[in-house]
Amino acid sequence: MTTEEEQNRVAFLREAAENISELINRYSADTGLSLHELLLDVAQLPIWVTANTSPINKGDQNMAMTMSQMKNLALAYEHQVLGVDYEATQSFGSPTLH
Repeated sequence: MTTEEEQNRVAFLREAAENISELINRYSADTGLSLHELLLDVAQLPIWVTANTSPINKGDQNMAMTMSQMKNLALAYEHQVLGVDYEATQSFGSPTLH
């Protein structure tokens, strides 16, 4: 059973992923950039989004949170999917979101 908040977050992530996938396909076709190159750019996207949406008085705090969460996601992915064992690794989010 999921909460309404989780359902809303899942809907947001699905819509964001669909839009980014469409952009990747369009840019790849229009520019000839490879999927690999575009995925490297997408990996930078959370930083760009945080920098461009944070109010000035919260920017540093939001960037620190974004970087921390990206680190946790990467470590958890390595642990859970690739089988690399890290003591401090946290689960990479609500099962509902992933």
